[in-house]
Amino acid sequence: MRIERLQRDYSYLKQMMYYIEEVENTLRKIHHYNIPITDEMSVNSLAMVIGQIGEQLGSGKLSEETQEKFSDIIPFQTIKGFRNRAYHDYGSMKAKIIIETAIEDIPKLREDLEYVIMQVEKELSR
Repeated sequence: MRIERLQRDYSYLKQMMYYIEEVENTLRKIHHYNIPITDEMSVNSLAMVIGQIGEQLGSGKLSEETQEKFSDIIPFQTIKGFRNRAYHDYGSMKAKIIIETAIEDIPKLREDLEYVIMQVEKELSR
């Protein structure tokens, strides 16, 4: 049973990485087309894609065991909090927070998530 749970967790971690890549792609497109980063469409798009990262932490998805094991590396609670605000209380989110998250926090999250995925891959290969 444990290996099945770890395989599911691996899938959700890879989904998180997919959405990190989507944030990066969105930022590239915004830059490429010279769209102001503060443009409402840009901010909304970033908020929704970043929210999808947190969506992988929802009930029945990435296990509590894996979240606890790597909580010193990845701020799962903060990611969940962003997702909740983006989807349930969007009007209270400031564009500055969304933009800073996309530009400053996502690259670090990518790095940390790559490490976690590598650790899970090692565990799965045993």
